[in-house]
Amino acid sequence: MRFDPRERLGQGQLRDSVRPRFASDLRVRALAEALEAAHPDVDLERLRFTDLHRWITELPDFSGDPKASNEKLLEAIYLAWRDERE
Repeated sequence: MRFDPRERLGQGQLRDSVRPRFASDLRVRALAEALEAAHPDVDLERLRFTDLHRWITELPDFSGDPKASNEKLLEAIYLAWRDERE
């Protein structure tokens, strides 16, 4: 059975078990797309996570907490960016 994010249960709420992952996946994909638009010529095989972190925080629409970043999140964004290229 495929999940429809518009599916509502109970009092108009999305299922709690899928909401965080769904929201996180959307943010990661959006960041990857924005990074590709801002840095289309970067060699992703030579990209350092310190540069990736800086470029994310320099995006015009970035409103998150830079200190909330971690290696797992940066890796997810990097992999999504690589997929965006392919």
